[in-house]
Amino acid sequence: MLSQMPSHKTLVDYTPQEKFHADAEIFERGASITALIDAVPHCVMVLNDAAQIIYANRASLTLLKQPNLKRILGRHPGELLGCVSVTQSTAAPDSNPAAAVLNSVIESIKAVQTTQDCRTMRRSAVDLLLSTAPLRVADHQFTLLALEDISAEKRRRVVERVFFHDVLNMLNIVSVSAEIIKSNPADAVYLANDLYDAAMRMIDTVRNQQELAAAESGELSLRFTSFSIHQFVESIVAHESQQPYADGRHVVINAPEDTLVIKQERNILMRVFGSMVKNAFEASGEGDTVTIDICPTSSALTLSVHNSAYIPREDQEYIFTRSYTTKGSGRGLGTYTMKLLAERYLGANVRFRSTPELGTIFYVTFPR
Repeated sequence: MLSQMPSHKTLVDYTPQEKFHADAEIFERGASITALIDAVPHCVMVLNDAAQIIYANRASLTLLKQPNLKRILGRHPGELLGCVSVTQSTAAPDSNPAAAVLNSVIESIKAVQTTQDCRTMRRSAVDLLLSTAPLRVADHQFTLLALEDISAEKRRRVVERVFFHDVLNMLNIVSVSAEIIKSNPADAVYLANDLYDAAMRMIDTVRNQQELAAAESGELSLRFTSFSIHQFVESIVAHESQQPYADGRHVVINAPEDTLVIKQERNILMRVFGSMVKNAFEASGEGDTVTIDICPTSSALTLSVHNSAYIPREDQEYIFTRSYTTKGSGRGLGTYTMKLLAERYLGANVRFRSTPELGTIFYVTFPR
């Protein structure tokens, strides 16, 4: 039998219990339709005119992590996907699954097929393609809702944009320098450093791309060694301080002792912590101070990097997702890669705090 209606409300008021049960019973009479929907390998749900689920196939239960159909009957898909309500959402409307589902249902009731993207944030970000179409059963209007996970495709597009953006920037430096040398060979000695830096950055970009691909596929090779954390932090800061985005910024390192030795995967930690420091420099303005704290306990070590800039609330929810960036089109991946590498390969935890009064602090905590 159908489950009892939930007492809470989200997007829109639930329909009276009698009407919901009537809708579900009408649809359940069409055994051939339910059998057809169950045979579809992708997520398919049937909604009434209040965007409530009255039927869902097995693939939908798997996506929603629900043991049986009774647990989701009468609920809204956007709610089950882990989003907040529209009135509470700080995300853009087109990124809120609840709003996207409701809008699609409204259009479907008008006998219009719709397709749109949305993102759900439960334990991790999932990008979904929503497709809806009207369905008429026994003179009653319903909506077919199909969900397709397009996270992998979005990730691939983001990686390509970032990779080609970086490589083209560096090739442009090489091309301009080569043109100058061609017209005036005497200038070669002055441009040698620029050419060398561009070549090294290009090599580093390609290696980062290889590393990211290996990390996501679980094929990254690890080598744990012992090293001084204080010297490690100082070396990263020294390197990042020489970059153009660090001009005019100051750095303060707070550490209880300079003899603390840890055993970790140095190269991966260098990528993670280096990204934290780089992001702090990029977010800071000229004359600002970036503060780094080394905080050991008996069982763990936390590195934190603080800058005075505030991350807008609408950006914070998606800061670690791969297909989201605050750096403009074609940029991003830094925080996503940072969290992926730290948590999958260092057994670490990456988090942040950001308020207008505090500024922003990124933390990475890993076992000693």
